[in-house]
Formats: sequence, structure tokens, C-alpha cells
Amino acid sequence: MAADDKTAKSGNGKAGAAVTPEPVVQVLGQYVKDLSFENPNAPQSFQQQQTQQPKLDISIAVAVREMGENVHEVVLNVENRLSLDKMVLFHLQLEYAGAFRVEGLPEDVRNQVLRIQCPTLLFPFVRRLVADLTRDGGFPQLYLDPIDFGQLYVQEMAKQDAAGGKVTV
Repeated sequence: MAADDKTAKSGNGKAGAAVTPEPVVQVLGQYVKDLSFENPNAPQSFQQQQTQQPKLDISIAVAVREMGENVHEVVLNVENRLSLDKMVLFHLQLEYAGAFRVEGLPEDVRNQVLRIQCPTLLFPFVRRLVADLTRDGGFPQLYLDPIDFGQLYVQEMAKQDAAGGKVTV
């Protein structure tokens, strides 16, 4: 065996270059972690809903948890509350999650993938669940507007910087 044959070759065919692993972002699974839909004042709430304009509050948050080496759980926490004055028409709470394998990325890029790309992949399923649950609860379907998870990430980073902390995964 010639000495040149012992030199590692990278994917581009150049001898002596270090072989770097290809980045991997893989969905391992998606699931509902927690779900609650309350319609506490039915059927009276349906009659009052027609006479006044109800108020809708929506909140969405992203949580990331390390499950193992290169495996993370990303959870979208969604809460919707429709009310008239002090009467709650419906209250929906949903935790929808995905398990993701993320390898071969620098920490800052991995953090962005987990907090931007992964929630973006999960969101269409959350949107469908919310629409179906509100319809099945007797209300017009609630279609959540698309969410810019990149902007949410920037806002969260700004809050962390202002607090002197750092977002870590």
C-alpha cells in the first residue's frame, strides 16, 4: 500500500482535508403532549356570542428540551381564550411537540434551527388542530395566522440580552 493511500479524502476528493459530517436535521416524531378544550358556559355562550363581539386572546411560545445526544424536543405551547366581558366562551390549551435529531451544526446555528425551523415544521399541524377543536367545540373555526418564528427568536434573544442571560439548549 502506498503512503498516499493512507491519507483521508474529503467528499471533494482532495487528500489530507478533514472529513466533516454532513449536517442532519431529522424529525423523529410529532405528538400532542397536552390538550384541553373547555366550553364552560355552553349552551348559553352560543346565544350571547351572536349579540356581542367576543374578545380573542392568543399566546404562542416555544420550548426546547434536550432529550439525549443530538436529540431535542421542541414544544409549541398554544393558548386561545375567547370571552365576552367576564364570560369565557372557550379556552383552548395545546402543547404540540416534535422530537428532532440535529447533528453537525455549530451551537448557535443549532439553537436557531431548534427555535425557528423546527417550530415552523410543527406549526401547520398545530394550526389544523386548533381549527378542528374550535369547530368541534361549536364555534367557527379559528385559523391561526402564520407565525414568523424568526422574529419570535430575535425578540427572545433581545429579552435574554437585556436580562444579561443567554438562551441555551
